[in-house]
Amino acid sequence: MKWLLVLVLLYASISCSSTHTVDRIDAEAIQVEIKELVENPDKYKNKLVKFSGYLIGSEYSQYDDAEMFILCLADEPMNGELTQRIIFPEVKFKLRVAEDGYNDAVLKQCYTLSQKAGKLGLPVGVVGVYAPGHPYFYYQKGVDVYLQELHIDARMLNTDYDDQSKFSHDAPGTFKKVYKGGKKVFEVIKGLIP
Repeated sequence: MKWLLVLVLLYASISCSSTHTVDRIDAEAIQVEIKELVENPDKYKNKLVKFSGYLIGSEYSQYDDAEMFILCLADEPMNGELTQRIIFPEVKFKLRVAEDGYNDAVLKQCYTLSQKAGKLGLPVGVVGVYAPGHPYFYYQKGVDVYLQELHIDARMLNTDYDDQSKFSHDAPGTFKKVYKGGKKVFEVIKGLIP
């Protein structure tokens, strides 16, 4: 019985542990320009980079209880309304940046702020891992950068903040079920002992 209790407590401590990341990571990142990333992808592949660009477009959507935030940035300011920027063949240097997870409040805020930055013509700062050419959901060519921080004006959003897996989200309910089930089994065993 002691081993069962130890296993249950171990399960609870692992599943309820937080993955909060609140420290700024941009100090560790390599400062680079979008043009440099596009022209020399092998030099920065799988490295933490930081750069800024101007919004071509962004999207926020939900899938399987998780959320997805994607934005596309150009190295130069764009003209016209955001809705007119969907087709942009003349933009030579652009990158697609994405983040997905279970932290919908943060990702919604990223989307809202990126849209405002696009309307105002403000640069959007990005810190993330450069991984060009990887497929990502419905994008065949994928994303170029896996987002970790978004910088807009004086605001910084850590996109990994409060992001926990579905397993972590479900763990408290699972723990409760295991406890109740274990309690019933213990009561049955206790009733069998004379």
